[in-house]
Amino acid sequence: MNSSVSEPWRAGVFVHLRIRVAEDCQAQFRSFLDEAIPFYESPGGIRVRLLSDDDDPERFIELVEYIDESAYRHDDDRVHSDPTMADFLARWQSLLVEPPVVEVYHQVELRH
Repeated sequence: MNSSVSEPWRAGVFVHLRIRVAEDCQAQFRSFLDEAIPFYESPGGIRVRLLSDDDDPERFIELVEYIDESAYRHDDDRVHSDPTMADFLARWQSLLVEPPVVEVYHQVELRH
């Protein structure tokens, strides 16, 4: 299951990576993401987006959406065991001003 931003889908797990990127590194950071996101999304059922803070040009949220718990767990395993992922994460962290804040949310079904 390969996802793209244009496809309608409903995520079940959301990871917010709250990060800071110095203004003079942002072009390099965006270039890095252009390379990394296809790898991040390659297993399918994963979509990565970047959100900017209107009040602080150095603050961003990398939003990683997983179609379901299984896709999230599989990717979490990949984060801890895949050498290519380790290389991407080391490069990613080198572009950040400070360590990221990682938050994981699960979709809550509401009755209407």
